[in-house]
Amino acid sequence: MKNLSKYIIPAMMLIMQACSQTQPNIKWLWEQTDGEKQFFVGQSIPLKANIYGGKGVDSLWLHLKPVSGGNWEYIYPVPSELFHNNNHFKFEKQVSIPGTAHIGKYEVGLFAILKDGSEINNITDIQLSVDGSFPWIADLEIGLNGRQDDLHLAADISAAKQVEKITVVIEGMTWKNSYEFTEKSIRHKVEAHFHEHIDLKSALPGTYKVKVILEDRDGRVAKQEGSFTKEK
Repeated sequence: MKNLSKYIIPAMMLIMQACSQTQPNIKWLWEQTDGEKQFFVGQSIPLKANIYGGKGVDSLWLHLKPVSGGNWEYIYPVPSELFHNNNHFKFEKQVSIPGTAHIGKYEVGLFAILKDGSEINNITDIQLSVDGSFPWIADLEIGLNGRQDDLHLAADISAAKQVEKITVVIEGMTWKNSYEFTEKSIRHKVEAHFHEHIDLKSALPGTYKVKVILEDRDGRVAKQEGSFTKEK
């Protein structure tokens, strides 16, 4: 019996050790554990995951893409210093959802190529919606007149806590300016139509980015972005 035990005990230890080793995988750590995972346009998605990389991770990236109704895609290659020489580590990132993202169903996936050439991933469906308590800017209209010295901006806006102000930032390679709007037509309104014209006579020809920022009375903001090209 003593001779038999010297074989049984080491064998059991090997089995226990093998069972304790976690196979390579990715496990999401969602704050929303029950039901549909819902997030809101203009806010952020807090992402956390445990990654078990077996013999090591060679590359890792995050990919968020629309499934139905959406238009926003986001790719983030995770810097290698975050997982270099770590077989087990936690991934954490706050992903900001742009105000231009359409509501709908999206996939968020975390993908890893391991040092042995194999791939592991975890893909989960999420839903983007509009939070009625947050300020909101609908599709932004941007247009130049024939002389290209006047910029037209228009959008329907809403803020459950009332509009405080709208800031417009225009930025190009050679010219930049910002404008603040607090007119009675929008200020302290719950819903309004924002419509303004901005003089561009001093702006040189080029491509410009436009950012419209709506702030409510609680200091929360919504943003819409666009661009235009001035040729003369």
